[in-house]
Amino acid sequence: VKANVFCLPSIGLWLGAGVVFAHIYHPNVLEGALAGTLAVFLGLVVGSLTAFTLGRTLCQSCIARRLQHLEWVEVLNAIVATEGWKFVMLARMSPV
Repeated sequence: VKANVFCLPSIGLWLGAGVVFAHIYHPNVLEGALAGTLAVFLGLVVGSLTAFTLGRTLCQSCIARRLQHLEWVEVLNAIVATEGWKFVMLARMSPV
């Protein structure tokens, strides 16, 4: 959860969980890898929800004050206000 909230890469968590859970389920390595993948995936979902909630509640006013003078932020806010789901979908599809 913390890795996702603080925007840290999670590939190490996926690999580490696969190794640890494979050792726990020693005779059945595939079952351990699936359990590790499920554990990391659920942690990432909870972390994403936590980061979103913190960003929308506790950090929103501070960030808004810091970015209010930037023109591109105003344009971005207008786009999100009118076409929010399309913008989020396109942003999530971007590889960068």
